[in-house]
Amino acid sequence: MEYTKEQLEAINTIDCNLQIIACAGSGKTQVVAARVVEILRRKGPDGIAPRNIVAFTFTERAAAELKDRIVRLCSEQLGEVPGLAEMYVGTIHGFCLQLLQTHIYKYLKYSVLTDIQARLFVDRHSKQSGLSELGLQRYLESGLYLDVLSVVREAQIVPAVLDAHPVKRGLEMYQDLLDSKAYLDYSEILSRAVVELLENEALRQYVAEQVKYLTVDEYQDVNPLQELLISELNRLGANLCVVGDDDQTIYQWRGSDVQNILTFAERYPDVHVVRLEKNFRSSKGVVECARTVIEENNPDRLKKRMVSADSQPFDRGDVLALEFPSPEEEAGWIAQKIAALHGRPFQDEPGKEPRGLAWSDCAVLLRSVRHNGEPIINALRAAGIPVIVVGMNNLFGTQEAQAARAIFAYLVDEANAQEVVERWSAADLGLSAADLKAGLAFLDDHRPGRAGTRWASYNLQRVYLGFLEAIGFREDRIPGRPERAEVVAYNLGKFSQVISDYEQIHFHADPEQKYQGFAKFLQYQAPDYYPEGWQEASYARPDAVQVMTIHQAKGMEWPVVFVPCLLRNRFPAKRPGGKNRWHVIPREAVAGADRYDGSVEDERRLLYVALTRSQKYLFCSWAPQAGNQLFQKPSQFLSEITRYPEVLTREPKRPEPPHLPAKQKAKVANVTLNFSELKYFFECPYQFKLRFLYGFNPPLHEALGFGKSLHDALAEIHRRAVRGEIISLSEVPDIVARHLHLPFAYPELKEKLQASGIQAVERYVRVNGAHLEKAEHVEQVIEINLGDGVLVNGRIDLIRRTDTGEVMIVDFKSTERAQAEDVTRQQLHVYAMGYRELTGRSADLIEVHNLDEGRTVREEVDEALESNVRVAIKEAGAAIQANRMERRKTWCKECGECDLVGICRQRPEV
Repeated sequence: MEYTKEQLEAINTIDCNLQIIACAGSGKTQVVAARVVEILRRKGPDGIAPRNIVAFTFTERAAAELKDRIVRLCSEQLGEVPGLAEMYVGTIHGFCLQLLQTHIYKYLKYSVLTDIQARLFVDRHSKQSGLSELGLQRYLESGLYLDVLSVVREAQIVPAVLDAHPVKRGLEMYQDLLDSKAYLDYSEILSRAVVELLENEALRQYVAEQVKYLTVDEYQDVNPLQELLISELNRLGANLCVVGDDDQTIYQWRGSDVQNILTFAERYPDVHVVRLEKNFRSSKGVVECARTVIEENNPDRLKKRMVSADSQPFDRGDVLALEFPSPEEEAGWIAQKIAALHGRPFQDEPGKEPRGLAWSDCAVLLRSVRHNGEPIINALRAAGIPVIVVGMNNLFGTQEAQAARAIFAYLVDEANAQEVVERWSAADLGLSAADLKAGLAFLDDHRPGRAGTRWASYNLQRVYLGFLEAIGFREDRIPGRPERAEVVAYNLGKFSQVISDYEQIHFHADPEQKYQGFAKFLQYQAPDYYPEGWQEASYARPDAVQVMTIHQAKGMEWPVVFVPCLLRNRFPAKRPGGKNRWHVIPREAVAGADRYDGSVEDERRLLYVALTRSQKYLFCSWAPQAGNQLFQKPSQFLSEITRYPEVLTREPKRPEPPHLPAKQKAKVANVTLNFSELKYFFECPYQFKLRFLYGFNPPLHEALGFGKSLHDALAEIHRRAVRGEIISLSEVPDIVARHLHLPFAYPELKEKLQASGIQAVERYVRVNGAHLEKAEHVEQVIEINLGDGVLVNGRIDLIRRTDTGEVMIVDFKSTERAQAEDVTRQQLHVYAMGYRELTGRSADLIEVHNLDEGRTVREEVDEALESNVRVAIKEAGAAIQANRMERRKTWCKECGECDLVGICRQRPEV
């Protein structure tokens, strides 16, 4: 591609600290990737390898896109570059967790709580968590408590103000509770990693030797603790490049400090500043409109002026600012406009063949989906337009989620059989009366309190999936267009994620309490526990109009963007009332506390982000809300939008161009798979779809974690061996005890598995003790880029030399993680491919060591099979991108072992 003068300047600046001020749509990802390639080109002969380069991105999605571009550019410009897998490209939390788990053995067994799981965790252990120390109420104020703890850990605190405050004792109790259960939350990952980096001399030396170049994307959104980590990496010798735009600072309410980017050149030495001002995403109309708005924030901005590269044509009428008599008429117009745009010709890039716009090319971005989304969602559904509400916003208001909730209300006698039938009938899933009768019979058989049944048998996820199987739920039975079926399955998959969040914390609860607690959680708490902006775990989204908060839209783009509900007191948002963090800790305890409260300037930055998501069509609107005096007038931002003279306040009449068949740009742009995910695709593509596109989770199993515990124990043994420390047999029980983590096992099972683990590891050490000193790499990250956006990553358990000097790849298995032999051979040959890309050399042997049985299978690397596996992976990636994930035609062995087979096909009669 051709770069602008400014882009080339950024790419070639590698010998000093660099600040890239990147306007929206300015191609920063491509520039960062090209700069990494330039570092390898010019500094490679001096010893800079991919492992010496680190890039922090704001999301995993952004990391996948950046890594794909780096690998692609390396291949095009430098040929084969060994070791790209060792280049860290990911979130700052992921980097910190990797530091902890690589260098401090106890953290290998720790798992990470999401924000929702952390709140459920505090609710369940309210006294031990420190919640009561601050006089806060369980359930009602647990979210506020966690917010306060995050501020105390991640903000710049004035110690003297908090020295005698009970929040210090509360935090200590919460941290002790996390340790007792082997958990970390996001703030704890950061704070512990920073403490280790500041105090652990061995870790400091390792990082100083390892990290030579650091890039931080979305730098405007880092908070004080993250800035401390970044500055320390720079002090340890890392060349620092920060990329960002102060106009897009939108997370101040979570502690991000815009002063970091505004003062970067003053605080760091030898800084060169480059401005990327050309927008390659949007039409001139969108760019000029957005710039007109954001320039109202002068003079508190970095110097820059965004201009359009005219990548999209601008026609008068593409940018509108409309007024409607009511929210319902505003919503009706949005639905009508989307229907008219469906199939309209659109060029993704200059020179590309036009395609017809699809539903998923349209996004509705709201300041608050919870407050303003309902009329729009209802209007789209009434018009037969498929719509998804991203995250958990509005999930619990969908017919299918209401039906799912009725399952658990029925089990605790909060709903009767007729109500369950009515809910599932209203969801319109193609079910018969006999289907629903079978579902009720299943529920009657799975009520809590069955005599002689172990507590773990009361598994919420198993009940949910079992009910769906009993009623014969199938995606292809759902009436209407295929897009609707995908949306329904997607929402039911999100409900499965809600169950997993709850059960992760409450697995061991008394069955009746667990069922009662979950039913109450769904009725009273869940809609508020999942905050606006929550990102669900689904791999991709169906072809549907996307409704989301503006925060969720960061880093994304669409041909068509609606920004409705521009009301005074809604956007800019009126400061919420009620109890907040400053009622719990003093405002003067936090430096720069005012930024958490937000300002009109912050709200304008949020609007600017919304406007710049549009490539061509941008439709802003407002309507007064009847019966509420607060929301009767337009936002002041509307008058700022209309200051750009090309914005029309009445829709012009234009003849519709001939439409084309609607075609999604891509289901998934970049496919990054680890081997576990790939394994599911090889076993059954439709199982992969259920798990990773729709988000259905399997039931939790009591022995879950045993195989990983053994892997962690062996990882410590081998890492110590690499450093020249060979363990003795007598140390094995302590090592196994240190790593054994069985959060769902009952005491007798835990005792049995611990004994089995000690026996397995002792047997391994007895048999392989002489080989320990030949270990070269432990838990080695590998990565294979197959082109076309398909990336496979994983970890090789052990790479060691044989007595004859050959390279052997070793994979450890346990019966808890057993899989088909042909899948294991595929996996090992993926590892062999990864080893070659890592080192530029071929491995000689592959070995599977079964820890439970002490049995070893070993063979030479089969180059023909390796080639076949490469083709199979590439085909899998293409199928995922194109949404070709069909069921197997007949029942097979994999069906019999699949946790989700009940929502895929009918089981054969025995």
